[in-house]
Amino acid sequence: MGYNVFADMGFENPEEELMKSEIISSLRALINEKHLTKEQVAARWNMEPSAVPELLRGHWGDYSVNQLLSFANALGRTVRIIIDSHDVAPGEEAKTLVLTA
Repeated sequence: MGYNVFADMGFENPEEELMKSEIISSLRALINEKHLTKEQVAARWNMEPSAVPELLRGHWGDYSVNQLLSFANALGRTVRIIIDSHDVAPGEEAKTLVLTA
C-alpha cells in the first residue's frame, strides 16, 4: 500500500482521511474542468459560498465520505468505487479508490 501522510501525522482514521483527500482532489479537478464559480458549486452542494474554498483547501473534518461523494454526484458525476487487489504484498490489504464519470 502507498504512503499515507495522515498516518504519520497521527490521525485517528488515516485511511479515511486519505480517501477524503483523494475525493477532494477529484472534486477540485471537476470544478476546474467545468469552470464553476464557488457560488455555482455552493448552490449544488447546498452550502454557503464561503464554505466551498475552505472545503477544497482541506477543511473536510465535518464531512463524511458519503457527503463528499454526494458532492461529485451533485456536479453531474456518477461515482464508482473500485477496490483493487492487484500487486499487493503478502499481509497487506489493497485499497484503491477510483472516481469515474
